[in-house]
Amino acid sequence: AFFFGRACRVFFGRVLLQRRRLFARYGECPRGSMPYADPDERRAYGREWMRRNPDKAREAMRRWRRRHPEVHAARTRARYALDPKRFRETIERSPNRAAVRRAMHERRRARALGAGPSFTAAEWIALVEAHGNQCAYDGAPGPLHADHRLPLARGGTNEIENILPACARCNLRKHLMTEDEFRARLAAERGAESAALRLPHHVIEEAADQKDREQAQGDRSDH
Repeated sequence: AFFFGRACRVFFGRVLLQRRRLFARYGECPRGSMPYADPDERRAYGREWMRRNPDKAREAMRRWRRRHPEVHAARTRARYALDPKRFRETIERSPNRAAVRRAMHERRRARALGAGPSFTAAEWIALVEAHGNQCAYDGAPGPLHADHRLPLARGGTNEIENILPACARCNLRKHLMTEDEFRARLAAERGAESAALRLPHHVIEEAADQKDREQAQGDRSDH
């Protein structure tokens, strides 16, 4: 929303200027009868076109920002200076804000470790959606962390190919393990749980009683 005004005036101004030149060259339309020559009508036309073509409008804005990064940054700083509170509120209302924050955090972390290029917010959103908004390890729902298949500390990159969405519990437990190492650990734990469930009930009860006796003996020794 912040960038539509000026960039659209530039974009549609160029389109209409090209049309005017063509009309003048081929005599199809006199200069005085140029459609939307009035600035207000031109802006209204631009807003309506953006409403009907949101994807094309966003791509036009991205192209303009890529071609004019210094101008874009200067205007953003100027808008922030006019009303910092409103600027921040508008940014925070964005539905993609959480993904943008995640990508920014991981980008800063990758730079600090010299891990090279980093994934974008759009790539993170697509990755989470591909995993059904669930942890890639145990299927737990969000919030999800960006987990590195090969940890940065072990030479991994911060590109999307090295990223998996993980719940906080799995992300913390995995720590510096690779994806294969952590999946092997989870499989071993599931195997141990399955084996325990297959034990006869009297064996499980005896083990529980033994644990209780050991705990009681420890409590008496403390006193």
